[in-house]
Amino acid sequence: MLLKFFRKRLKAILWITIVGTVPPFIFLYGYSRSRGASTYILAKVNREPIYIEDFYKEVDKIKKNYPFIKDSKKIRNIAYQKLLGKIVLSQETRKNRIRVTNDEVIQFLRSLPYFKDKNGKFHPEYIKNLPDEELRYLESIAKESILAGKMRALVTSGIRVSDEEVKKRFSEERTKYTLLILEKGTKNLEITSNPSEEELKEFLNKNKDMFRIGPLYKIAWIEIKDKEFYPLIKITQEEIKKYYNKNSDEFKISDTQIIPLKEVKGKIEEKLKKEKARKKAKDTSFDLSLKLIDVDNWEKALGGRRKVKRTGWINGKKLYSLLNILPTQIGNLPTGESSEPIRVKDGYIVLKLVEKKPRYLPVWEKIKENVKKAWIEKEKFNEAGRILEKARKKILEGEDISAFIKNYKIEEEEKGPFIFSGYLQGLGYFPELRKELLKSKVSSVHKIGDRVFLVKVVKKEEPEMKELTPQVEKALREKMLQEKKQEFFSRWLEEKKKEANIVFFRKDLLD
Repeated sequence: MLLKFFRKRLKAILWITIVGTVPPFIFLYGYSRSRGASTYILAKVNREPIYIEDFYKEVDKIKKNYPFIKDSKKIRNIAYQKLLGKIVLSQETRKNRIRVTNDEVIQFLRSLPYFKDKNGKFHPEYIKNLPDEELRYLESIAKESILAGKMRALVTSGIRVSDEEVKKRFSEERTKYTLLILEKGTKNLEITSNPSEEELKEFLNKNKDMFRIGPLYKIAWIEIKDKEFYPLIKITQEEIKKYYNKNSDEFKISDTQIIPLKEVKGKIEEKLKKEKARKKAKDTSFDLSLKLIDVDNWEKALGGRRKVKRTGWINGKKLYSLLNILPTQIGNLPTGESSEPIRVKDGYIVLKLVEKKPRYLPVWEKIKENVKKAWIEKEKFNEAGRILEKARKKILEGEDISAFIKNYKIEEEEKGPFIFSGYLQGLGYFPELRKELLKSKVSSVHKIGDRVFLVKVVKKEEPEMKELTPQVEKALREKMLQEKKQEFFSRWLEEKKKEANIVFFRKDLLD
């Protein structure tokens, strides 16, 4: 494998690369396993690749940030659409010759709360103290955000908000609602029908991802902690003085006052010791990864000098819980080969993927009961939905539904009067619900989590237009303008995505 070749002959390859006698693609391939052949590419967008590695990282982010999305196919398509939009937007900024200056990046970083104290004052030493890889990541985020903002400003420069639009929005936002929530619980619903095995298998066939297991991993790893190297590190007075002079802003009390060196000497020494210990741990980890790259028996090779830890079969969630690393960090690692050093909280780890079992669907007999339980639960939700649909129809037709509510044991809860922005206490934030109630006196039936409900408008109290003061009008107009621009920009980006020339290499990953 080329990566193995690269890692074993690192110094030689770097030297040859520097003097320019080796084609650039060798160096770039050595930089990352995923930047090689087209087998590592999900698709090309106007000839620009979406890498599978980046795709899976995005999938993991979505799973972590939106745990309520259970449909894995939906998650994969959201991840793909996000990466597609990112590439298309980048291409459009280049077409329009939009650039980002260093000053703009600095101003962006200065605006972030992470680099300010509790009083909102910016501290440049907070940035200086970041590890290089974190600073590079922040700079890339800054550039992407600034470019997107400039492109958005260009595309939406002609958007305006009329006086009538402002008045209508004011009325909608200040109207007070009294709402009645009708909810049909599923716990006490009885499903009398007994599904046949054929029906259950058909249900399984439509919902396979609900019952799949894996992928599963067996791994071995060794830990190299920073603190191991503390006793070996000596910090000289010259190093302390050099750091103090180079980072004087870190010790400023005011524009004219600075903390004396003798008062911060110990703090500087400890900081330098930590930095050197981290570097020592990294270098040691890299040397070990090279030493173990072809070794089957790590315990024998290490001779007891380091403990080798192992797991049985674990899934991605347990892997993250155990080592705080994502499955994507080992997913493409060849079985039996040591990884490059992976930074963890207080050191580094070098791991080996001992064995991998791909995601699979267990045999029918093992999941039959789980499929039946899932089928019954779905039928309960469907039945609750059908009951509330009947109630909704009766409300729209002007019928008295008190007897219907009592007969079907529908729960009622009145809320209000209040200004309804879309948030309902106990249910959450549903902007789509607010949109429905602006058009109709009763919402559609909603199924959220384990709850099935609809909302009826009992009373609406509209505001007087004299409450629309110039200050309120100005703030509302600006808010509407930004929303309108964002909506326009989103539609524009969707159109650009449709126009893009997309060639898939692994479309099966989206199915």
